[in-house]
Amino acid sequence: QALQRLELTEQDNGMWSLEATLTETTGRLLDKYLKTACPPPRQDETDTDGALAPQANRHAEALHQLLAGYGTSSQAATRHGHTATLDLTVDLQTLRCEDTGRLPLLEGKPISVAQARLLACEAGIIPSVFDYATGEAVELGRALRLPNVAL
Repeated sequence: QALQRLELTEQDNGMWSLEATLTETTGRLLDKYLKTACPPPRQDETDTDGALAPQANRHAEALHQLLAGYGTSSQAATRHGHTATLDLTVDLQTLRCEDTGRLPLLEGKPISVAQARLLACEAGIIPSVFDYATGEAVELGRALRLPNVAL
């Protein structure tokens, strides 16, 4: 186990590179999960050129599903009681898809409104009020989870 390693590096284009050497057991577990979560494509799942999605692309999607599902699990590892904290800056009008000319920012980088809305659905919300004219934070609130777990 001392020889296993995993490196995660952000690339200039916004994508991430993942390189790992895993133990036999961990490798088999990951392999089985990826193959189970994302079976081979059906013939009707072709792209616009009629090509089937490469298995590597399907594995990346399965890994995303694994991470997204685990992050919402009560058994997920936490730090300060939370599974992850992302800094998403977006005003309500932009989130409602009103034409504001502004883009949501995730960790200081622009993302699509669709991505911001998806993150807002799963997130603990910290309400903040900013004065865009002066760039001043007028009010910073506490984390609030909407809707609540009972729903």
